[in-house]
Amino acid sequence: MLKKVNTPAAKTLLDQNIDLADRFRGTPFYIPLQIEFCGRLHPSSTFNFTGPDHIRGSFQFTEGVPITKRGIHWLKIACATAFDEGKAVSKQTFAQRLQWAEDHLSQICAAGKAPLEHLSWLSEAGDPIQCIALFHELTKALEAGPKLSLHRADWV
Repeated sequence: MLKKVNTPAAKTLLDQNIDLADRFRGTPFYIPLQIEFCGRLHPSSTFNFTGPDHIRGSFQFTEGVPITKRGIHWLKIACATAFDEGKAVSKQTFAQRLQWAEDHLSQICAAGKAPLEHLSWLSEAGDPIQCIALFHELTKALEAGPKLSLHRADWV
């Protein structure tokens, strides 16, 4: 599932990030950012929301906001984009991505509820860890309705 963790350096970085995630679990924290001369912001730590899939998929905001019907619409599009089988989905229009999500909604909800039972399908995803996180959030949103407060950072 961790397709990009294929070198000793990447495995060491993964171990370091898992250690940091464990230390911060359940505690609000901030990601220090540095600003460069062009005005762009860059995280100053390897544990940040712009990192690889397996790190981005673990981030949540401390304060949630209600998702709304429009948010559910965009969350479905984010699910399709993150799955991106064969890099074909992300090149489609938003309407086509939404249709992909609607066509696969039963699989998405099943994987959102029990990801370990759907690893063969999830392993086809472009960003499998983000898919699991997004599928879980979409499943919660569809079950609870648009007033559910979500904390995901991936699809905002």
